Amino acid sequence: MKTNIIVIFLITAILQSCAVKQQQSSVHLNGYWNLKNINSASINTADKTPGLEFRSAESKVFGFGGCNQFSGSAEVKAGRIKFGALISTKMACPALETETNFLRIISNNEMDFRISGSELTLYSGQDTLIFKKAG
Repeated sequence: MKTNIIVIFLITAILQSCAVKQQQSSVHLNGYWNLKNINSASINTADKTPGLEFRSAESKVFGFGGCNQFSGSAEVKAGRIKFGALISTKMACPALETETNFLRIISNNEMDFRISGSELTLYSGQDTLIFKKAG
């Protein structure tokens, strides 16, 4: 009987530890991230830096592609982010290549992520996005 109680206690502690790690990852993602790099190419923007903001408690992502605002779902689980379909405004801008690539990569995609200091890296297949925490 004593052994069963110890085993149950250990299993409970392990499961709670996993849940805490998951919550910590989600919390670290919260806030605004400025896009710095798409697939090894630096982002060159004068004053309109693309980026995104995670609100993990709501499973939402909001952002700016360089011309248009966007939003959608973003579910964080075990070091991965599952982005849903994104909706965006449709402003006319002279250069949309960066925005188009950025939104193509994250929309309806599941990506691994890594946070190192103030840098966030999202990667999936051949696509890699690097962000720097704003503020």
